[in-house]
Amino acid sequence: MSKTFKFDLSKRCAALKVMVCVSLCVAAASAQQGGTAPRSSPAPSTKVIGKPNVTETLIDSSIPPDPAVEQMLSSYRSKVHELDVKIGALDGDLRKGGVGGGSLGNFVADGMRVQAQKLLQEPMTVAITNSGGLRVNTINSGDLYIRNIFELLPFENKLVVVEVSGEQLLDALRSVVANRECQSGAIIRYGTDADKKSVLIGADLVDEHGKRSQINPVALYRVVTIDYLLNVGNGRFPTLQAAKTKSPVGITIRDALISYVKDEASAGRKVRARLDGRFSLIESAKEGRPE
Repeated sequence: MSKTFKFDLSKRCAALKVMVCVSLCVAAASAQQGGTAPRSSPAPSTKVIGKPNVTETLIDSSIPPDPAVEQMLSSYRSKVHELDVKIGALDGDLRKGGVGGGSLGNFVADGMRVQAQKLLQEPMTVAITNSGGLRVNTINSGDLYIRNIFELLPFENKLVVVEVSGEQLLDALRSVVANRECQSGAIIRYGTDADKKSVLIGADLVDEHGKRSQINPVALYRVVTIDYLLNVGNGRFPTLQAAKTKSPVGITIRDALISYVKDEASAGRKVRARLDGRFSLIESAKEGRPE
């Protein structure tokens, strides 16, 4: 009896050793392949709960407005409707491009100059603004709405008048040409240097009646611009920023343009899209195209 027990135990121990060896070999092979053997995911359980309860509601004007939502929107509704108010008409397409911002830049700079003169009751020699602030490329001919001006001038930039000498004015006009900015009140002749950059060659002044005059280096002139170019502007107009006299006009550039269009309409005039020669490219000592 004792003999039989020892025989069975030794056989079982040998079998156990074989199983351990096989397990270690399988684990080593799996580790060498970079992972363990994938486990099968349990099948998702499915529970039948019967047919879903679905209802359909037609969304139309028969549903009464929600009072809370109506109250929230009421303060904005009049402002949104105001954007669709017609303020004037445009004769020709206004387009942005080139030195001075094209006819779109001329329109904005003219409006700044005219409205500053109207509000301050004194002549403005030149108006200057940045063409990068014009946020649309085209306004099509036809009716003009407040929405058009908001889209064109979305920023809250305010008009400011600075007083500069003639020499400082010429330096500001050099910056206008070099940075392709917008201006009203000057007739500019420019060329290109060896680096293909635009440079000022000469400039005269022109008043609202078309009368031209030379810039006197020591005389004082009024320039209407925007506070952005005086406060930030990436240093493009250091002479304007350094001006000792800076007088806020009390109106944003956008509101000035809205008033300008309204005034033109009240006078029975359409806003004209024009390139009137305020920028002329000089090529080989000959007048180039007007801009």
